Amino acid sequence: MRWICPMKIQDRLRMTENYIDPRFPKVWKQAINPDGFEAADFIDNTLDHIGHIVTLALRYVHDEDDRNEICRRAHAARKGMK
Repeated sequence: MRWICPMKIQDRLRMTENYIDPRFPKVWKQAINPDGFEAADFIDNTLDHIGHIVTLALRYVHDEDDRNEICRRAHAARKGMK
């Protein structure tokens, strides 16, 4: 059985749907959530900063238990887990 990756929240926020204007024979792409693109960019920016913070923390923390906890929480934040 093949594992299917669930859709990321950023991809869901950026989803569009086709809108067909009855007056003109043209198909328009319309955002499902008007604020979705900004929200997805905010999430991507936050995850990027979390990565930088974790990198700095791992550079200066030498206790192995603390390093493992930082890594575990960083992976959980990246996957969206609690």
